[in-house]
Amino acid sequence: MPSSLTYRFSELALTAHPPESVIELSRSGLIDCLGCAFAGIDNPAYQKVRAAFLPLAGQKGSFLLGQDIEVDPATAALLNGTLSHVLDFDDIHSDVRGHPSIVVLSALFAYVPNIPNVTAIQFLAAYCVGVEAMARLGRAMRHKHYETGFHATATLGPLGATVALGYLLNVTPGLLSNALGIAATQAAGLRAQFSTEVKPIHAGFAARSAISAILLTLAGVEGNRDILDSQFGFFKTLGMDDALPAACLNGWGKEWAIENPGLIFKLYPCCGASYLPISSFLELRKNNNFSWDEIEKIIVTFPPGGDAALTVTKPETGRQGQFSIEYILAAFLVKKNVDLSLFKDGTIAPDISSVMSLISRETDFQAPTLQEAPEKRFAKVTVIFKNSTSISHVSRSLPDVSKQDIKNKFFQNTHSILAKNADVWNDIYSMRSSEDLCLLLKLLK
Repeated sequence: MPSSLTYRFSELALTAHPPESVIELSRSGLIDCLGCAFAGIDNPAYQKVRAAFLPLAGQKGSFLLGQDIEVDPATAALLNGTLSHVLDFDDIHSDVRGHPSIVVLSALFAYVPNIPNVTAIQFLAAYCVGVEAMARLGRAMRHKHYETGFHATATLGPLGATVALGYLLNVTPGLLSNALGIAATQAAGLRAQFSTEVKPIHAGFAARSAISAILLTLAGVEGNRDILDSQFGFFKTLGMDDALPAACLNGWGKEWAIENPGLIFKLYPCCGASYLPISSFLELRKNNNFSWDEIEKIIVTFPPGGDAALTVTKPETGRQGQFSIEYILAAFLVKKNVDLSLFKDGTIAPDISSVMSLISRETDFQAPTLQEAPEKRFAKVTVIFKNSTSISHVSRSLPDVSKQDIKNKFFQNTHSILAKNADVWNDIYSMRSSEDLCLLLKLLK
């Protein structure tokens, strides 16, 4: 119905026009996502998912990143989404409380070969609108959804990616409303899978759900077109009594989520909830000369809910360590820095394991919860030494990540797998035409 929340949301998304400044910012999101994907090609978890689905895949319509293999769009979305998230190195967004780019871009890459004459600007605009939709749905969903146990990448992702595809295809608001209903009925993913090989598949499932939603809609399958409004729909069911559905409509086009608050780019391949504690610890280390053998203990203090994503306290593998502040800070203590080699599936190195017992976490129950005041999120790290002295630092925001930081990360992630990584970088930061986009697609195969 034209008066429904779902229809209005669809209409606002389809008529949005990201300004040039937002388009330019999206180029960094695209390059970072691709770098994370190429770095994960040999990861055992991705290879298992690939082995499960590739033998059954169709042979036309799309491709797998970095593999020169043609597959059907649904399989491409599933495998490229999984690949992009398998290292947990991709960007996050505070409004989503999850990972928007990997889902939206995996769906777009899967479908764009089937749409003639799409320009690079149209592709980037669709990406911006998909991230915007995902962020708006996240703000409207609020916190109970995540805190109950849902993984927002997996639940918001199908709808955000569906909006991006609908925008690129220039469908009507009515058709997009129908597609959103099909996407929403596939929205699923549980935080219980954090630190396992299933978590990255959430991104793949979400991207594939968007492809399915669009294909089914274009084939004439009719579903509930008021899924954001319905008594048993998206917000009522997954948001329980906490969601504020109308919030997803406010101010479309006035500000863009990809610009403010913006994508958060990772410089370390571990859970985003660890970044404030990492920042605090590195600040202490920069201003104080100490080694791990001088330390009695380290206490990491969060506001209520601040460590919700850090689900592991006693990891046994590097993959589990991605979601353990105890492991992450122990690795920084022992190794001085962290990289992909420390977050593999193998057993944790004895030198890191021996230091983990020094690190504990606590909750400041006097601080507002994230639900009450998400803008007041913080992490405090206190280092207590054996000589009974102590130092502490509180981080409330993350250091800026520069374009040069993103470039360094991209080239480090792709140097051994993507021969023409310099061409990819240059094309993404200059592309505008359909010819430019076609060149990028060729370079990525």
